[in-house]
Amino acid sequence: MVVLHRARRVRGRPSLALAYAHNHPSCGAAFAWQFAAEDPAVLAAGFTELAAQLGAQDRAGDPVVAVHGALAGSAAGWLLVFDNAPGPEAVQRFVPAVGNGRVLITSRNAL
Repeated sequence: MVVLHRARRVRGRPSLALAYAHNHPSCGAAFAWQFAAEDPAVLAAGFTELAAQLGAQDRAGDPVVAVHGALAGSAAGWLLVFDNAPGPEAVQRFVPAVGNGRVLITSRNAL
């Protein structure tokens, strides 16, 4: 997991995130997905969209569980970018615990 923090007045966290993804091809990411993390409802909707893209709709109806299961079972690498997280608690349940991938979190606040 990589966390990028910049002061509120300084722009560029998303640009840094894109540069990280571009400059670390060795992570072997077959795909990358960026989530707007400042609003929990928007973040949850992003997981619904990713679950659909992965064909991983969960019978229980929880797209976060479905995505985590798909990522855990994938041999391909992946990169998830959580952009503008207000704090670690805001993204904690969304960060996969296992899998062949990387997580990048950007925030205005020190995490």
